[in-house]
Amino acid sequence: MLIDENESQLGYGVLPGSRASLNWRTTTGGDYFATGVNGAVTGRRADLLIIDDPIKSMAEADSPRHRRKIWDWYTAEERERLRKEADAARAGVQRHLAEVNRRLEGVLRAIENGAWNSTLKVRLDELEARKTSLERDLALAGPEPTITPHPNAAALYAEKVGALVESLNDPLIRAEAAEALRGMIEKVVLTPDRSAPDGLTCALHGS
Repeated sequence: MLIDENESQLGYGVLPGSRASLNWRTTTGGDYFATGVNGAVTGRRADLLIIDDPIKSMAEADSPRHRRKIWDWYTAEERERLRKEADAARAGVQRHLAEVNRRLEGVLRAIENGAWNSTLKVRLDELEARKTSLERDLALAGPEPTITPHPNAAALYAEKVGALVESLNDPLIRAEAAEALRGMIEKVVLTPDRSAPDGLTCALHGS
């Protein structure tokens, strides 16, 4: 294994007893896990995700359906999963940092009130060191995340609207559905709009 051959330069090696080709760990706590497209990776975080050779043949390369399947797997599943995990980790650091800051304020108030002693100094140094560490972790986590829409949001919305229209046209539930919709709508506002198909835009207001 290349890691074994370059252990002295890398500063770490492969942990003894964990040398499976698809899953092994390093002596410094790192972890390597390999799987295929749509493989079982739920619950596994990642600092680095490598997608290597997901298309195995010319037939797959020539298939728009297969290429879309791989792209959807990455954008809608893997990228979103890692983003959510990163967001959760960032939120955890922020909560911990807020707690450290509150404790620092308490120590500083005690010092201002004249309660200075060696124990407080040790505690102050510990909290300052922890604050510096957390701020570094937060900086490494990058900027606050932006809201990422689902890559197929438009198609999913159109599909759900189509299903809703079909359901509302069902004679068995049409009257009940119409009554439920009327109860949700408080007012209807029509606005002249030359670009609209009927020359009007309609806005529904309600719950």
